[in-house]
Order: sequence, then structure tokens, then C-alpha cells
Amino acid sequence: MAVQPLNPFAGEVSQVISISLPSSVPAVKVDFRVNVFENPYVFNAFVGHTDAMEFWQQVDPVVRATTTVFLPEVPLALNLIVKIEMSHKVLPPNGDKIGDQTEIRLAILKSYAPVVVNIYSLDGQLVGSLTGGRGNDGFRIYPWNGDDAPCQRVPPMIYLARIDVAAQTVAQRISQIVSVVY
Repeated sequence: MAVQPLNPFAGEVSQVISISLPSSVPAVKVDFRVNVFENPYVFNAFVGHTDAMEFWQQVDPVVRATTTVFLPEVPLALNLIVKIEMSHKVLPPNGDKIGDQTEIRLAILKSYAPVVVNIYSLDGQLVGSLTGGRGNDGFRIYPWNGDDAPCQRVPPMIYLARIDVAAQTVAQRISQIVSVVY
């Protein structure tokens, strides 16, 4: 069994579990783990041969709930932003490839609202805006290498990584401290 980034029907990247099977198989059961950040979470399933992607077919379950997951904890969550992790809280961007970059990882619950991650100096000046994306595990990842907006190394000091999410009914802002040292 192999897991590949692939989606035969959409332009987005998703995970495909490829299983080699004998010519006649009565049934297949696949168990997997995934981070679920919204309710209900619907999984799309397709079957086909990797050599003929244009002929893949979507799996229509007998019972719709077969591909739908509902977790009671998710709607009870009061925060949009959860599970914030920073790979390095002290950043020595000196070019030696050891800790030269930090990654801010976070999960957004119950919303597709855009996430804005900005770096500020302690006097409130905007240093730069981070561009990120979604990892294979569903978390959002925003890397920072210690550069400001014009791509110059920032001076050593304490900075704030401010994360803002504004959904239709609620907005949330969280700040994390990151120190730059040389």
C-alpha cells in the first residue's frame, strides 16, 4: 500500500491510498487517521487504476453517513484557532541551516475564513506578512526566516507573530513571541 499526493477530479492536492489487489476481490476495508477540524466532515472516495486516471469513479456509499464524520467536540469549541505550535521560538537566521527558519503551525476550526499571519516588532511596526499553506495533515503552516518585507534580515530582538482569523460570526487574534538572535 502506498500513499500519494493525488486527486483525479480536482485541481487540489489530496491524499490517495493506492492498494494493489488481486484480479477478483469481494470487498476492501480501509482504516486511516485524519485531523478533522469542522463538522460534518465528508470524505470523498474514488476508485480506479492509476494508469487510467480519466476513468476513476466516485464511490457512492449505501448509507450517506458512511463517508461523513461528526465529532461532538468540534462545534463546542469556542476558539477558531487551535493547536498552535512554533517549531523554534528562538530564531538564529545566520545561514548555517540550523534553526534558520521557524514554522507556525495551527488549525482552524469550523471555518474556511482566511488566516492572516503578520510579524510585528514590539513597538507595533509591521515587519512582514507570512504566506502559508495547508499541510498534508490539515494544519496551516506559515514559515518565517527572519526577513522583513524588503527581504532584509531583521535586527535581533523579540517579535510578535500575530495570527488573525475573521469568520462571519466571530473573529479571533492570537499572538506568539519569537526571538531573533545572532
